[in-house]
Amino acid sequence: MCFRAVSTLRFVGEHLYDGLRRPTWWCFRIGLLAAVFGLIRQLLGTYSFVQVDYFLHSSDLDTSLLTNVEIAVVNRSSQSRPLSPLHPDRAFVPLLHRTVDLPLRVVYWPYVTIGSSPDAIHVGEDGLFKSPYIQLVDMYDDHPDTVWVADETVGGNVPRDWCENLLQAVHNVRRYRRTKTLPLFWPIHFLQTHYDFPSDYLCKPSRDELGGEYWTRYFKRSVILHRSWNETLQWVDTGYHINSKNRLFLPDQIHTPLVVRSDIVEAMHNYLKIRGRSLSDDIASLPRPIDVIHLWPLGNSSEVYQGYSNLRTKVSQIVVDLSKQHPDWKTVVGIVGKARYLGRQKVSRLLIQVMLTSKIHVVSQRDQWEDHYRLMEALASGALVLTDRMLSLPEGLKNGTSLIEYSNSAELREYIQFYIGHEKDRLSIAREGRFIAMSKHRSWHRMEEVLFGRIISLCSESPNEHGPCSFEERI
Repeated sequence: MCFRAVSTLRFVGEHLYDGLRRPTWWCFRIGLLAAVFGLIRQLLGTYSFVQVDYFLHSSDLDTSLLTNVEIAVVNRSSQSRPLSPLHPDRAFVPLLHRTVDLPLRVVYWPYVTIGSSPDAIHVGEDGLFKSPYIQLVDMYDDHPDTVWVADETVGGNVPRDWCENLLQAVHNVRRYRRTKTLPLFWPIHFLQTHYDFPSDYLCKPSRDELGGEYWTRYFKRSVILHRSWNETLQWVDTGYHINSKNRLFLPDQIHTPLVVRSDIVEAMHNYLKIRGRSLSDDIASLPRPIDVIHLWPLGNSSEVYQGYSNLRTKVSQIVVDLSKQHPDWKTVVGIVGKARYLGRQKVSRLLIQVMLTSKIHVVSQRDQWEDHYRLMEALASGALVLTDRMLSLPEGLKNGTSLIEYSNSAELREYIQFYIGHEKDRLSIAREGRFIAMSKHRSWHRMEEVLFGRIISLCSESPNEHGPCSFEERI
């Protein structure tokens, strides 16, 4: 009942806000009427679905796939993951409103109509193809439990056209489903992993036509607002979470951070195989002659996009200064391999070599947003990862246990010097960080979280729990 009341207030506030921000009193009255209508709709029980648990059936699944996987009943109050670290008491309830069989049938839109897109490969496309519990199907699928993933990364970044095309596709499919007496509404998961800034709610004006909050969810990479460079402090202000009290009347957005890229893992596999090692080995303890790396250049290099990069430049300067104070250290500061778009489409062998032979990998984020691929790549390499503080630290990662967060220049200098001299501590944190990245943050893990509310491709370091973490699968 409390959840319903909060949802009601949010819905009403959203419509009032839309009315107030427009210049005419007439628009405000329309917003007020919409709010009153929404209040009535909420009180009639639109949100009753939040009390429903769901089951995953494996009757149609190849039993060989169950070796490394736990199939379980998910209870909303105990196992569903939170919406955000700021709301641990508010569970994310998946859009599966009844029992479904595995593999789950998924329409990946607009991939299903226009094919691959470079920016979508690493998360949506790779994850949906590689999860054994997901089956990609055509838009005109006849199954009643088909769900959609609408990925804004596919098809460019023109929200108006993208939303209009999605709405048209939904209308076309509804006409077809009506002839088959199939449900005319189905779960639609909006996936936004490309936008660097926390963007507005994708297709917000069309959300009611798509089924409202009952049938739609937003999954976003960027969930931190007002992060910025502070000239006085010469450091970043961390901002606040998009689901915080400052955004009370807006719909919740589920954090969907970037993943360990599969092409990076494949390149690491190939590098290790030549040297008689594998991804299943304790690669954190491999010989690592390079002491510290920070893969960002000093100065105005044309190799990278220099916008919002004050912090990155500052961190590079700190690492360079430390290396001058410690001439026996081997450090790498600058771009290794390709940057920007080329770096996301092709993996440099030199980059893999540098990452796998470094003791400490310092990563830093852009001044005005959080989350980037380099964090997960660094963790997967088996190096100790030092990152600037994150309000949206990906699930499972913990400061001091699986990585180290630094909040200012002094901390960064202190941590680098300490962990170079304390190998046991460094290796312990590096191993845990790598395990978390590889067992919870591959592309299929992320898409299973989106669709099922939790990871179902589980593994464990203990052979008695789930299955072993070989890390060699699905390369």
